[in-house]
This record gives sequence, structure tokens and C-alpha cells, in this order.
Amino acid sequence: KHIRLVDRKWAIAIEQAIGNPIQGYLCSCREDERVFLEILSRCVPAQEMDYRPSVTGKNLLVFVFYFYLPYLIVMKYQSKVYQNLRLPPSNFTTILSMLDIDNPTVACFLIDQGRIEQRILMDSYETARRIMEKSAPPNCVAAYLPNGTEMQNTNVFRCYTCKTQNPRFFVEDLAEQITRAEKDCNNIERQIQEVKEKLSETQKRVNQHQQTVTALDTTINEIKIKCGRLGKELRELQLIEAPNDSNMNDCENELSEYDNRIEILKQRIKDQKSKAEMESTEYRQVLDDLAQARQRVMEKREQAEQCKTELQTCDALKENGQRAINELQKGLDDNQRKLEQREATKKFIENKHHIQIENAQNIVKERPKGEIDVKTIRRSLDALLKFIETNKNVSHNVQQIQDRLEAVNENLDTFGRIVDKQEKLIHKLFKAARHRGQQYKNLLESTAKLTSSCFSSFLESRNYTGEAIFDHQEGTLSLEITPRGDEVHKDTRSLSGGERSFSTVCFMLALWEVVEMPLRCLDEFDVFMDHVTRRTAMNLVLEVAREKKKQYIFLTPQDLSFLKITDDMRILRMPQPKRTLMQINNDNDSD
Repeated sequence: KHIRLVDRKWAIAIEQAIGNPIQGYLCSCREDERVFLEILSRCVPAQEMDYRPSVTGKNLLVFVFYFYLPYLIVMKYQSKVYQNLRLPPSNFTTILSMLDIDNPTVACFLIDQGRIEQRILMDSYETARRIMEKSAPPNCVAAYLPNGTEMQNTNVFRCYTCKTQNPRFFVEDLAEQITRAEKDCNNIERQIQEVKEKLSETQKRVNQHQQTVTALDTTINEIKIKCGRLGKELRELQLIEAPNDSNMNDCENELSEYDNRIEILKQRIKDQKSKAEMESTEYRQVLDDLAQARQRVMEKREQAEQCKTELQTCDALKENGQRAINELQKGLDDNQRKLEQREATKKFIENKHHIQIENAQNIVKERPKGEIDVKTIRRSLDALLKFIETNKNVSHNVQQIQDRLEAVNENLDTFGRIVDKQEKLIHKLFKAARHRGQQYKNLLESTAKLTSSCFSSFLESRNYTGEAIFDHQEGTLSLEITPRGDEVHKDTRSLSGGERSFSTVCFMLALWEVVEMPLRCLDEFDVFMDHVTRRTAMNLVLEVAREKKKQYIFLTPQDLSFLKITDDMRILRMPQPKRTLMQINNDNDSD
């Protein structure tokens, strides 16, 4: 509201430099801050009102809110802009010179927080790199190009490219921005559809490979059973005093044949596992693409929120215009009614005038031949002059009313065109909002299906079956789990402690795969599990943690000797607590 650009080609560069501070709110005292927070608490849930401790500076107190909450800056209002500024050489253009700021307080805040007087703007990449790479000019902290590229030199030269292609705050054409956002949404929807198709194909191939591996495992187990039986028979035959050499040779040949078949099946299993690993890599790539597409959808959702805000502004303008039109229409009706009254008065006076003229003519014709009194003639003449003067005023008022009527009609036409234009714009915005709402609903359903699919996949590692059922209207989540062929448990409270812990770990891993849950520290997640289940759960958690390339902390009172230590793992064991002789005796007594 208080900031305008001098040259619009620097819009992206200036937003890159001061994009965060210009979204904040300024307060002059603590009372205003308290009122602002009360208003904010009516619109924002209490659990999202978390903010960092205040940072106090010279005449400045800043609260930085998390999530989508804005900045709240408590700052003493200034009557004029700072005078003694540390400016770079005059041959460089600064951001301060490219901004037209009509409020001294806003200008002082941007100087304090954004250092806009020490950030320069340059047209050429080569020139900017040549100047900033050796050593930055005096009183210069960064240089910006028109495309938003930032160059810094604080003992080490750094260059940061800007991912934003269009300005977000300094926008002139709202319709163009809406069109661009619709195109981006369509592209993202197409990409999401392609990713879904790839994900479906990959899932089918993974299922096929899993079925093949299961069938091969079954065959190997059958062959092993046969080998064991034949080996037992062979040992029995060897114990016989007069063995039959021909039968032993047949058994040995059959045994060697089974060994060859086992080697062939092992090779097939190895090939299938390598294919499954390749498909798993493609599956993870598809999930990464889906996460990027979801991020872009969130950005477009923010732009849709901005469009809704502008739509509310347009609604307010429409209401004001409609109110003005109603007032003008009321004035027009009043003027029309007065005009009709004046027309009726005029006609009445004209008729009366004609009647009086006719009467006068008749009187003149029938004038008596005798002498007429001079006083009578003078009175008649005065009455006639007064009547003529009255008629002149009436005709003049009628002309003024007609002029005002024409002006009111012109204003009515102008406001009518404005209202039509605003109604068309509102219709387009409503259509776009409905479309984006439907897309958000589709994204929500696909995310829920993907979460349930990942949950079922993790449960299969222990031969469990189950699914996660989301009810978006009621806002509920239910887990149905069947452990190893048992009946379906619609409530996790009916499961055992180990089964409940394992299902909780599987659901947490599914959330990690789909929505990037910010859970980085787990405590006693493997309690109440048997050895096999705990081993499976720990391997799943470590495998997913390695894929995420982030730091995780796991706390457990259980033994971890079965884990294979790698370079990216550190196991810290707490020492046993020191006990005195008195404590040991007390423990023995209690036993």
C-alpha cells in the first residue's frame, strides 16, 4: 500500500531482496500489539499461535510467527526518513532509489531490516560478477539482476539464482496473473496424472515380481524338503550291510539333479530381486515427483487465496458502486417527479395564459366606447407584467432540470458499464475457485489412497493385512488390521501390545512416504514386540530413514546387537547407573 516501484523491470529483484519484510504489520505500542493479537486469535487456531521469543533492538521489537501467520513489528513511528545513511558509491543504483515510499516509518523499517540502501541493482550479469567477485563496493551487501539473481561477497563470492519467474506483490494486471495461474494448475494436473499412471504401472510390476519371488520361495522350500527326505533315505541305505549300488547311484543322480534345480531357482530369485530393486527406484522417483507437484499445488493455492482477497475487494467496490447507483437512481426519480410537476404547472399556466389572452381579446372587442379609468388600466398592466416575469422563471428552471437529467443519465450509464465488468470478473473468479476446490478435493482423495496403499505395503512385511480409512467429511481416521490370517480388527485396542506397536510404526512410515511428516525423534516405538517383529520394524524404520537423507534419533531400551552397523549410523549406549553398597543391600532386602 505504501510502496510503489519507479521502474517495473526490477519487480522480481526487489521482491527477492525484501519479499518477507513487506508482508508484515507495524504497531506503534504494546497496546496496539495486544489488540492485533486478539484479532488474530479469532481467525487463527490457538495451537498455531506459536512464535519465537521477541528480539529487541534500537526502537524495534520483532515477533516472527510460524506457519502462515504474518510478521508483527512493534516500532516507534518516525516522522522522517533517516538522513545519515551509509550509501554505496553514487554510480550504483540502490533499491531505496527504485522505491517510492510515502510513509517514513515503512522506509525506516526497510532500511533497518532489509538494508535497502546497501543493496544495488545491475543490468548485466558479467558486470555484476566482475564487480562483486573481486571485492564488493563500499557499503554494499548484495547485488541483484532483473531476473532476481543475487550476488554476495562476504570474504567468499556467492551467487544465488531466483526460482520465481513472475512478481508476486508488484502486479499490475490481475487477469493476466489469474490466466497464468490457471495454466500452471493445468500443467501440474497433467503432471500429477502422468505420475499417477507411472505409479500404477510400477505398483503392478512390483506386485508381479513379489508374486514371482513368493512362488520361487515356495518351490525352493519344496525342493529343500525333498532333498532332506532323500538325504535321510541315503543315510539309511548307507547303513545297510549289503547296499544296492544301483539304487544309491540313482539317488545320488537325483540329488545332484535337485541341486542343479536349486541353483537355477536361486539365480532366478537373484534376477527377480535385482528387477524389484530397479522398480523400487522408479517408485521412489515417482513419489518424489508427486511431492514436488503437491508443493506446486500448495503455491497455487496461496495464489488462489490472494485472488479470493482481491475478489472480496471487488465485491466491496461493487457494493459501493451499487449504492451510488441506487442514490443516483433515487435522485433521478426525484428530479423526474419534479420535472413532471413543473411540466404540469407550465401547461396549466400556458392554458391559463391562453384563456386570459382570449378573454382580453374579447374584452378589447367588446370594449365600451366610453372613457376607461386610468387606474384600472394600470392595475391590469401590472398584473400582466408580473405574470410574464413568473413564466420566464418557470421556463429557466425547466432547462436546468433537463441538464441535470442528462448528467444523471450519463452517470447511470457509466456505473452500469462498471457493474457489468465487475460482474463478469466475479463470475470468472467464482468459476476458478470452484475448479481449484475440486482439484484440491481430488488431491486429498489421492493422498488418502496413497497413504492407505503404503500402510498396507508396510504391513505385508509381517504378513499382516489392513488398510487406513479416511472420512474427510467427519474428519476421522480408522485402521483395520488383520494379523496373520486372524479376523479383522476394526479397533487397534483389540490388538496385542506388539501388534499395536508394529501397526503404529507402519502407519508412521506411510505418512513419511506420502506427506513428509516432520517426526525425527522416536522413543520406545519397539516395546511390547517379539524379537522377529521388533527386528522387522527396526529394519523398516532404518531403511526409510536412510532414503530420506535426514538425521533421525531413535530411543529404545531394547538390545540392538542384531543391527548391522554402517557409516551413517551411531549407537550411543547409556552407562549403567552407579550404586552404593547400601542401595545394593536394600535391593536384596526388597527381593
